[in-house]
Amino acid sequence: MSGSLLEQTRSLHQEIEKVSSKSSSLYGEDYPSFEETVMKQHRIARMIKNAQESSKKLSSIYKDKDKIRKMELEMMSSENVFNVFYEKLVDIKNFHRITSEEEQKKMFTNLLNQKGYEKVKKEMEQKKEEEEEQKEVEQDLKVAKLFSGPETFGQFIDLYSFYNAFINLNLLKLEIQKIDNPIDISQRKRKTIQNNSIERGKEKEKEKEKEQQDEQQMMEKENENENKKENENEINMKKEKENENENENEIKEENNEDQVKNENDKEKEEDNKKEENKKEKTNNKKKNNDNKKPINQKANEMPSNKLLDYLSYLKIFQQFEGFQKRFQNKLYPKYLANLYNYLINFIERSRPLFNIAKLKQVIETEFNKDLTHHKFDDLFRDQEETILYQNPLYCKYCKKLFTNKNVFKHHAKGKRHLIGVKNWESYMHKEYESRKEILKLEYFIKKVCIVLAKTLQKSIENIQRKQTLTYYEITRELRNLKKIESKEYLLQLRNEKNEKNEKKEEFDDEDDEAIKNPKNVPLDYDNRPIQYWMYKLHGLSVTYKCEICGGASYRGRKAFQDHFQKWKHSYGMKCLGIPNTEHFHEITSIDEAKNLYEKLKNKINNQKFSPDENEEFEDSSGTILPKKTYELMKKQQLL
Repeated sequence: MSGSLLEQTRSLHQEIEKVSSKSSSLYGEDYPSFEETVMKQHRIARMIKNAQESSKKLSSIYKDKDKIRKMELEMMSSENVFNVFYEKLVDIKNFHRITSEEEQKKMFTNLLNQKGYEKVKKEMEQKKEEEEEQKEVEQDLKVAKLFSGPETFGQFIDLYSFYNAFINLNLLKLEIQKIDNPIDISQRKRKTIQNNSIERGKEKEKEKEKEQQDEQQMMEKENENENKKENENEINMKKEKENENENENEIKEENNEDQVKNENDKEKEEDNKKEENKKEKTNNKKKNNDNKKPINQKANEMPSNKLLDYLSYLKIFQQFEGFQKRFQNKLYPKYLANLYNYLINFIERSRPLFNIAKLKQVIETEFNKDLTHHKFDDLFRDQEETILYQNPLYCKYCKKLFTNKNVFKHHAKGKRHLIGVKNWESYMHKEYESRKEILKLEYFIKKVCIVLAKTLQKSIENIQRKQTLTYYEITRELRNLKKIESKEYLLQLRNEKNEKNEKKEEFDDEDDEAIKNPKNVPLDYDNRPIQYWMYKLHGLSVTYKCEICGGASYRGRKAFQDHFQKWKHSYGMKCLGIPNTEHFHEITSIDEAKNLYEKLKNKINNQKFSPDENEEFEDSSGTILPKKTYELMKKQQLL
């Protein structure tokens, strides 16, 4: 009302209390549809923003950098109280000049008549509520416009634009085959059988070639060992020239390695040429009868660019390791940035109460840790290099494969190796800096997709469902979406909600009324006493108490018999250490149950076989004796 800081602090505190009470009541309400829950979350988020703004204002007032609050408090506590009062009165008059004259007349004319004043007050409150409802409806319309049609209020993800952008990047293999005639299925099957047999023959030839290569390597190792022995003898004879001979041996060993590699490379080139010639022959035969590749490929293999539909893209778009040559594409970083921004924006729209800032901080710390531990080194290698890295005799710095451990150890001490280490570190540092943004975006997208795992699964299921729909069903769904986005639908929802609240209040008022039940008859489902004839028919007038159930009472014979098999009675028997069998039915007292349990135990023990009493022996004359008498007579030598 007034321009004083004290009045402002009071009003701000009042607003915060109102927001907290409204937000807590809204948060506790359950809505049947997904659209209403999203709108509810947006309303709570708006309330929280307003509360944050008012709290910021309060903090600035309490800090009192201008010392205006201190001045006002001194004025209030000073002797010139009347001057302060008249100043405040002037502020109030100025405020009433701003307000409308009609409202003032209504208020002041009905001041004497208390009932009239209350009516005017109610009308004013109703107007305020209607205005607030209209504002909320307008804000709900804005929320509805935030989402596209396929998203349906944040229920599903819409990645159609990113799907088109991904296809234009041409990251996947362009391997596609066409079907010329659907009748040639039998011929294709024969061709596939022939191709499989050819491939098996190739595999056998490769195995034979590998065996030959292994034999050659064994021969080379023997020659190397002989050369080493000769070199050792020469070193012992010539101690003065040890340093020179060591350098010569290093050069010789490196030359031998180069020669062996050159021979292996030549053999590999010849093998590759043979395989290429065979492949050309088979491909020329396949040109007339080509088949399409299936979409359901292996997990490691990616589908081709033309076979990739939107549904398979949703399953693949977060698997970046399978995309070939993605670092070389200039449009790839832009694609990643747009995709990441969309996913974050989708979370903000569909989950306004979700703490995105905290999620970003956690992901960034995890990304920096993985960078320091070099967990992204595998991305800079080809498939051949990853296989070589597994070999312990492979030098990743010099990119050389050794056949002997001693040679590998000797190589690690050489100058060339140390220079290679420095060059490799500088190269990796440059590569990390150039590709850091792409790696970061990929890492962030993967982590955000973990948060959106359920929505992704729902969107995939929705697309599979839409593929089975008819044209009529699709048009009906589109009409329903348009209705949801309209203002009339939102007003209808609000009216239905108000009617439900009014009915609940009426029902609560009815429940509050005292229900007359003089005969203490049990209540029905509607909290009303049942009819007396039914009460007598079922024998509900008789009550049965059970000590084992904690002194619980049961009305009627049926309820009493049923309770022996329920959890409460079985739990009481378990606490007593007695099994809840049929022997203990109809027993309600604890002492009776314990006595019966002891009797049953004694009976079972008596029925057991005891060797001292039940075991019998036969002497030489054929008389049958118990065990005790037999042993006594045997000791006395009477037998």
